[in-house]
Amino acid sequence: MKAGAEESAVVKPATLNQNQLAYLKGIEAATFRGFKKLLDPATDLPVDIASITQGDVSVHPENAYYSKTSPTNIGLGFIYLILARDRGYLSEDEAYQSALRMMDALEKLKTHEGFLFNWYHLSGEKGKIPEVTLDHFVSSLDNGDLDICLMAVAGAFPQTELSNRIDAFLKKNDYRFFFSKNPDHRDNGMISVGYDAAKETYHSADYSIFNIEGRMTVLVAILKDDIPDSAWKKQGRLVRTYTTLQNETVPIVAAWGGSLYETLFADEILGGYKIAPKAFLRNAQNMIRIHQDKGKRISKSGIWGFSNGEVPGQDRYEMTGVSEIAYNRFPGEFVTPYSSFLALRYSPEAVIENFKRIEVLNPKAFNPQYGFTDSIDPKTGVINRQILSLDKGMELLSIGNFMNGLEGKKEIPDYFWDYAKSRSWDGKGKALLKEEEDNPSFRSLHEPQNAAPADHDLPAVDLMEVRQDMGAFSEAGRAKASFQIIESAGNSPTLEIQYDVSQRYSYSGVYIHYNDLDVTERRSLFFQIKGDEQEGFPETIKLELKYQGEYVQFEHIPLKSTWTDAQILLPVNSQKVDEVTFVIENSAAGKNRKGKVLIRSLALR
Repeated sequence: MKAGAEESAVVKPATLNQNQLAYLKGIEAATFRGFKKLLDPATDLPVDIASITQGDVSVHPENAYYSKTSPTNIGLGFIYLILARDRGYLSEDEAYQSALRMMDALEKLKTHEGFLFNWYHLSGEKGKIPEVTLDHFVSSLDNGDLDICLMAVAGAFPQTELSNRIDAFLKKNDYRFFFSKNPDHRDNGMISVGYDAAKETYHSADYSIFNIEGRMTVLVAILKDDIPDSAWKKQGRLVRTYTTLQNETVPIVAAWGGSLYETLFADEILGGYKIAPKAFLRNAQNMIRIHQDKGKRISKSGIWGFSNGEVPGQDRYEMTGVSEIAYNRFPGEFVTPYSSFLALRYSPEAVIENFKRIEVLNPKAFNPQYGFTDSIDPKTGVINRQILSLDKGMELLSIGNFMNGLEGKKEIPDYFWDYAKSRSWDGKGKALLKEEEDNPSFRSLHEPQNAAPADHDLPAVDLMEVRQDMGAFSEAGRAKASFQIIESAGNSPTLEIQYDVSQRYSYSGVYIHYNDLDVTERRSLFFQIKGDEQEGFPETIKLELKYQGEYVQFEHIPLKSTWTDAQILLPVNSQKVDEVTFVIENSAAGKNRKGKVLIRSLALR
């Protein structure tokens, strides 16, 4: 059965007992206390990373890697001021004056086309303007995060000097810079990931996947009338399914890395769970169930919440999630407490239980001076002894919203939509969110799908025979791929792929193009695959089916040194396919970053 189908799509008021409420208040106080320690004394902007020494937070202004800040960090710094005021950790005047100091610093930062660069060094010296550090990349997502947070701030301090300065700041950037002004735009109707000002080139990737943080950037750009509504509507909403230990099927509109934060973070500001509960609330509930089940599979502790963060015991940021439902497979299996914070409004009792299990696994995972550490290994209990303002900011955003909601106070989405209303944007913005309830992908989360196509005894379609063209691809300058077709008498031709994905996060592979294959009566794509034992082979290879550049289906296929049958099931109601792609990713290659993969008997059935 489809999990959750009997539940009503509404946010049920939390009913916590006094012990649970007291426990959360202690966590809330520590979380706000910890974030405050991350603020640069010269600018009030939050530093990116702090270490934990002798049981407390230590910032390192002399270290440009630690004491840097980003547009997203800054945006969460502003959110902290709203919620610290609302929760009683700062007075109205303290929060307002700090926000003005942040605006003072923000308005002086070097920009490109009105947009902030990725990183600025916070030296801690008063009067010194933070300088661009690390690179000159301009991220559309990070700027979108900042802008939407600023809109919430203007809504929280309406008709003030602060709100007027925010209005002026927001007018300086135009998201057409990442859209129609991109010469590599190729009429795909999507916002580019960003622009390298040093190299004067746009990033080749774009925000074409809906269920990620980037949907906030797309919405902001639409509300500002910089880009058309089509950029929102054209984003991919591919539905994947996950089978639990109880053999229940849980459908989900897939996220890029399968992380919890990709699904939940945006709605802590947009409030989609309330505006379109049959879409965003149901998807959030299903994603949480998937992460809870994955936690039980991974370790005896059963703790859950898999999202990007610091690798436990290592000073290294890594991406992770539930790979079974992810577009991109990442090897990490560590738990980030901030992920659990983001689930508070949906499953508060389960989150409290998760927090307590984390503390049992390692009592040092929580400290009253700063709250939870950034990450924990669910098997060993090893924690990361650093905290990130990004993750701590999402913690305070989530728990601040939740506690305000319990007390009947405004939450951050309310402030954001107050601002949108003042600009006459709220009708358009809420309509885009509400329309998601009618999107076939979101409808499939709570409505029965049509039956699978009946058997028709159709002959298999040999995809090597009917191909139009094929070629190798790789991330320019970072990976390599080549291929050859090996013919053998009486047997299906074998596709041999040589790959090199030695550099971190790199990828390469082979594509095969077709002339609009009709798959309406087909069930699956079948093939046989093996890795070359002598040259080495990846742990998994990603198979993608596409039509006109959009995903029809994908699967991560495990490899062995012997021929193995594999198949990828076609989604119900699939109609056409014009591309089959095999992708080898660095994150899924394991120890063999170079090697060879062999594929044969590629056919539609």
